[in-house]
Parts: sequence; structure tokens; C-alpha cells
Amino acid sequence: WQVPKNFMQANDNYLLVKISGHPKFDHTGFYLTKHYDFGLADALKYDEQDRISLMLIGIYAVVGLYHLFLFYRRREERYNFYYGAFAFIVSLYIYTRTSVIFENNWDTAIIQKFEFAILYPGVVFLIESLGALFNNKPNRWTKYYAYFSYTICVLTLLCPEMYLAEYILRVWQISVLVCVLPLILYTFYLAISKKANNAKLLLTGFIFFMAASIYDILESLFFNTGIAFVKYTFMMYILGFAGVLANHFISIHNEIEELNENLEKKVEDRTKALSTSLGEIQKLKEQQDGDYFLTSLLLHPLGANQAKSPEVKVEFLIKQKKRFKFKDWESEIGGDLCRSQTIHFKGRPMTVFLNADAMGKSMQGAGGALVAGAVFNSIIERTMLSPSVQNQYPERWLKNSFVEMHKVFESFDGSMLISVVMGIL
Repeated sequence: WQVPKNFMQANDNYLLVKISGHPKFDHTGFYLTKHYDFGLADALKYDEQDRISLMLIGIYAVVGLYHLFLFYRRREERYNFYYGAFAFIVSLYIYTRTSVIFENNWDTAIIQKFEFAILYPGVVFLIESLGALFNNKPNRWTKYYAYFSYTICVLTLLCPEMYLAEYILRVWQISVLVCVLPLILYTFYLAISKKANNAKLLLTGFIFFMAASIYDILESLFFNTGIAFVKYTFMMYILGFAGVLANHFISIHNEIEELNENLEKKVEDRTKALSTSLGEIQKLKEQQDGDYFLTSLLLHPLGANQAKSPEVKVEFLIKQKKRFKFKDWESEIGGDLCRSQTIHFKGRPMTVFLNADAMGKSMQGAGGALVAGAVFNSIIERTMLSPSVQNQYPERWLKNSFVEMHKVFESFDGSMLISVVMGIL
């Protein structure tokens, strides 16, 4: 605190200090155990500057912003966001504990509330950064602790008295020992169990960091010397994390170099394999189309339209599911079949028709159509060669033909079904 020059006298000057504060808040007046200095303001500011802390603040802030920028460019790497936010919060926390911040003539109560409040989400980001780095699934206990930390952060900023913020800080310090340490150690346990790269290296840096954090908590509770080690040991965690990222980048770089060296050979091998596979597929395709073509040749005579009657006109329209090309021929294949024939019953000319659809597409349907066409064609040929059969009543012939075809398809035991419309005009 700087005394205005107009208060200074030419000879002896007397400094009177009045201490007043809340009785429940011990951070009032000369509560630190270290010495206090009187002297020229500019000289004291220079002597009190913690240059190492200022350097660390700059490093942590730059590292944090750098990782936040990496997350902005690659959103899938969530650990960059958590780690960047954590590093930036640590830089703010260290800044609130240096003498530089008190040169701005700000309310010290607000500064201390801010110092407490940013701690709580910072630890959450530390836990989340480790989980995201080792690709662990989100832990519900981490989520619960995050809600707790955000709540006490807001309460700290809104509490009217500093002694209330101090109580909240004590609750949080207990939660670090009870909740944070087990969560982080469990995260490292999972990472080491899965043999994650550099998990042991980060664990070593974290042990030093947590040891310093525990000391700082005890220092704020009992010692009150104003000496903090977190800002120094955190550098080990920074270097450890940087080492992990460096190894990650190096491994990716080595893989890219290996791919570039062997890319031409791999492309040739892959092209050769694809050409061989394509040739085999083409041969199989030709064989399949040949089978399709032969099957279509067998189906063609079974679907003849041989109805000859001046009273009845019969036309077929068939469009099969599978169309193919074999050499110079184009055809189609499927389970649809139409057949018509003029037959005499009791001396009268009649038109017999069949409209069938066998189960399945392409070859499976064509197989059913072949069976149905062969059976129905056999019935027609037998009828035309047998006068006794032609002497039947048409409804009797129709029923016998249906039963015969039904018995044939029963022998397939349900593996081949067919729907049929057949009749006599």
C-alpha cells in the first residue's frame, strides 16, 4: 500500500496501522508468518516481484491457449480442451497469488474470492483431461464431482462474507483428498491396465504435482508462510504431458513416413489383388449368366401361348425380376410363368390357362417355374393324347390337375411354394 506523498513530513514520520475485520475471518492484517517491509514503494515492488512465477504464468497461459486452439481445429481430441482449460486456469490462479495483482488497487476480497473460485473447475478439467487422453469412458462420479465443483464456484463468487468463502474452501480441500485423488488414481489404474502409452510417465509427474498441492493445502490451513510449490511442480506435469503429445506426434510421423516409402508397392500390390479379384468375379459372373441363359431357354417353351379360339383372345405380359446379358443375347429370368392351350372336353373346344408365380427371385423362382411349367405341360400333353381324359367334365379335369400339381409341390416340404391361378373357359 503506497502512502501519498503529501502525507509525508520533512523530518520524522509516524505510521499508524488500524486493523479491523470480521471476527470469524482470520485473514485480517498481519496474519502471514513472513516478515513485512517498509520502504520506498517502487523499490519494494521491484524486490517483491516473483520473476519465476511471472515466467510460469506466461508459459502456462500460452500452453493453455495453444491446446484450446488445437481443440478448436480438431474437436474430436477432447483432451486438448480439458488440458488447455486446466493450464490456463492454473496461470490465472498463480497470478492471483503474486504481488503484481495488488498493484492494480483492486478489492482484495474480490481477488481472493476469484482465487478460490477458479480452483474448483480447474481440478475438474484436470480429471477430465486424463480420462480423455487415455480414452476412458466418462465416469459418472467425475460428472457428479463436476456438478459439485461448479456449484461451489458460483457460491464462492456470490457469498457476502469472506469467512463463508473460507468455509467453502475447507470443504473443497477435504473433497480433494476424499474424491479427487481416488478418481485420478483410478484413471491411471485403468490406463496402465490397458497399457496406454506414457501413462506411467504422466503418473510420475502427477505424484509430484499432488504432493505439492497437498503441501499448499496444509500451508494455507496451518503454516501460513505464503510459500507455494504447485506453480513449480506443475511444470513437471506440463513437461510430462508435452512428452506424451510429442511421442504421439512422432509415432504418427513415423507411420506417415513408412506409408510414403511403401505406398507405391502397396498400391501395386493392391491393384494386382483387385485385378485378380475382379477377374475371378467376372468369370463367376459369366458362369452365372450362362446358367441364367440356359434356364431361360428351358422356361421359354413351357410358357407358350397356344390358345386358338375365335371367342377367346389370350395375351401374355411377363416382366421378370432379373434381367441379364449373356454374350450377344439379352433375356430375363424369374418365377413368373403363363401358359394357355385349346383342349376339347366332351367334344367342345375350351381354353385352358395358367398364371403362376413361384417363390424367390432369379434362379430360385425360375426353378419353381420350371417345375410348375413341366408338370402343367405334362398334364396338357397327356390330356391331348387320351380321349378318355378328354371325355371328362372340365371341372373334374381342373380339380384333378390342381391336385396333381399340389402333390408335386408338397414333395418340396415347404422349401418351394407357388401361387397359381388356373381355369377353363
